[in-house]
Amino acid sequence: MRKKLLSVALATAMLATMVTGCGGDSSTSSNSSSNTDNNATEAKKDASDDAGSSSDGGEVTLKVFSNLPDRNNGQGLVEQMIIDEYMAENPNVKIEVETLDEEAYKTKFKAYSMDGMPDVVSIWGQPSFLDEVLEAGVLEPLNEADYADYGFLDGSLEGFKKDGKLYGLPRNTDVAVFYYNQKLFDDNGWSVPETYDDLLALAGPIKEAGLTPVAMDGGDGWPMAVYLSDLMFKITGDYHQIALDALAKGDFSDPAFTQATQLLKDAQQMPDYSRMDMIHRIMELQ
Repeated sequence: MRKKLLSVALATAMLATMVTGCGGDSSTSSNSSSNTDNNATEAKKDASDDAGSSSDGGEVTLKVFSNLPDRNNGQGLVEQMIIDEYMAENPNVKIEVETLDEEAYKTKFKAYSMDGMPDVVSIWGQPSFLDEVLEAGVLEPLNEADYADYGFLDGSLEGFKKDGKLYGLPRNTDVAVFYYNQKLFDDNGWSVPETYDDLLALAGPIKEAGLTPVAMDGGDGWPMAVYLSDLMFKITGDYHQIALDALAKGDFSDPAFTQATQLLKDAQQMPDYSRMDMIHRIMELQ
């Protein structure tokens, strides 16, 4: 139970989702900043099962692998505060934290999946990420009934399940937004778009003014995938099962995929289309 409480406490603080690792065979060490660069042992996994049992006085070491390297600000700071508070309340428990930025994290996560997983890790609730590590057998399932009274929104656990088993808990809701430069809008007499076709139609006047209509951080790839998934969600309402079926069959011909990718392509090509052409295209796809 203490292990469950620790996992849930950590889960409330992070951007992705915390899950429990199965442990491995490699020896471990830590540095003065509590960041580790090594693999969890099977012995540590066994110890983590009894974590927080202060009554027996046994010393326990837990290893946490996080994708929040900034421990002085934002989510990383909150996560570290929770860890520090837990250790203060349970002096027999030592929590060693290793952190990497997201792309480096994903690379090392794959190495851990082969060599031995830390006790608690971050994952993304997406089949493309979760299925791969589950097939490697490195994550321990959770008892969903233990979290029945935690107030998770309907459907929020589905991205962390496979074959009816729960492997992670959602920690927060991400919100994707467009920011705009109000001074530029005021100076040029542009109205803030109220609909998606208004947004696309405005690309023409903005480009004619010698400006880039929309800039997006696509260097890592995932921001564009998030944009595409948002279009999928708006088309289908819930594309989770559609995505699972497509991955299982290797077939992405479902109309939801073609509609979303066409919208994405049309957005990239704006302002080559006129406003009415774009409205007509969107209405056809819907």
